Amino acid sequence: MLSAEIVGYSKLSMDQQTRLLGRLVRIVAETAEFRDAQTGDQLIGLPTAEGMTLVFFGDPIAPVRCAAEIGRALHSYPEMKLRMGIHSGPVYRMAGIDARTSVAGEGLKTAQRIMSTGDAGHILLSKPVADTLSNLGSWARCLYDLGEHELTPGVRLQLFNLYTGEVGTAEQPGALSATIVSSAALAAEPATAKKMRPFLIVWLSVAAAAVAITGYLTLMHRPAPSRPLLTTEFAESFINLDRWKRPPSGWTFVNESLQVENQPIVGYPPEVNCADFTMTFHLKLINDGGAAWALRVKDTDNYYLFYLSGPGGLSPNIFFSFVVQDGKTIQKAADSVVVHLVPGGEYQISIDAKNNQISHRIRTDVTKPEFQEEDAGYERKLGFFQDVDNTHRAGSIGFLTFGAEKFAVSALYVRPPGVKLPG
Repeated sequence: MLSAEIVGYSKLSMDQQTRLLGRLVRIVAETAEFRDAQTGDQLIGLPTAEGMTLVFFGDPIAPVRCAAEIGRALHSYPEMKLRMGIHSGPVYRMAGIDARTSVAGEGLKTAQRIMSTGDAGHILLSKPVADTLSNLGSWARCLYDLGEHELTPGVRLQLFNLYTGEVGTAEQPGALSATIVSSAALAAEPATAKKMRPFLIVWLSVAAAAVAITGYLTLMHRPAPSRPLLTTEFAESFINLDRWKRPPSGWTFVNESLQVENQPIVGYPPEVNCADFTMTFHLKLINDGGAAWALRVKDTDNYYLFYLSGPGGLSPNIFFSFVVQDGKTIQKAADSVVVHLVPGGEYQISIDAKNNQISHRIRTDVTKPEFQEEDAGYERKLGFFQDVDNTHRAGSIGFLTFGAEKFAVSALYVRPPGVKLPG
């Protein structure tokens, strides 16, 4: 089991907690292990006080690979201090209070105790997990024996530190300095203490997050609605969110504009369903992260995703095109951005979707000292994407965050064929 939490979470302001938690949810949800386990129905999500809990069934190495993926992703977010603990042990399935399947058992508690002994950056393992990894040469070289420790009265475990040079930390956990237990003491444990109820034994990974994971997992499986194609113009001035499906918590209104931050789940208006269309909206970059939007949205698992990465984004000044299908995000194109992107910059985005081709154009709307003179007022090509598989033939439009973007959208128009621009 892997248990993870944001170190110092309780001391942060509510805004900081929300931002970091949303970022952690996004990081975990984008790991290959999360997506593979979810597709194979080998995952149960559980909330903990300061993060999220993921329970993986099946592959005993999945928790370790997931922890490594999370650790690598955290290099881009040095402000997030995370610690993780991995254990394999007994749990049993049960129905939660909301009728969804959950798990309980001593194995979960043990994983959390292992995690809580570490400091920021640590990935600590119990001996059963380390024994499995020791048979795999690539992992075995990354294990460091920390000795046997009493995590709680009567609960003793031999712990290992996972440090690859890329993820984890080589530092000795401060909480373990005075808890070493001798092998003789461990052997003296009475036999009755070793008995347990006949639980279902599983290999699981626990990544501490918050109740947000339950909502995320629920949204990931919403079926696509059946709705007629749009025949009139859809115009949105963002006076309220009545037309949008379950408005995400990361959405706010400022001066008749939609402000998007910390929201990895796409929000979209169900009444919009277009095959071919033109679309325009005014975009303001509040920070240097960029912006992201979705086209032909069938549901929260299926859509085309477009990510305009700003100078502080995941890949500075690149415009990405993705296909999101059954929750899996596949990159299809990447184009260099031809205008200056700066915090506070305002732009007009124009989109044409016809058959399996989607083209984007961008125009700088406000001249600032940071812009080159030729940028202002001229519409330029942003990106062209052709989906040879024609994966998504029709759907809605929406907005979300791909990373740490914060942006505002206003003056949104979607027009089906035959509907002309006003005037």
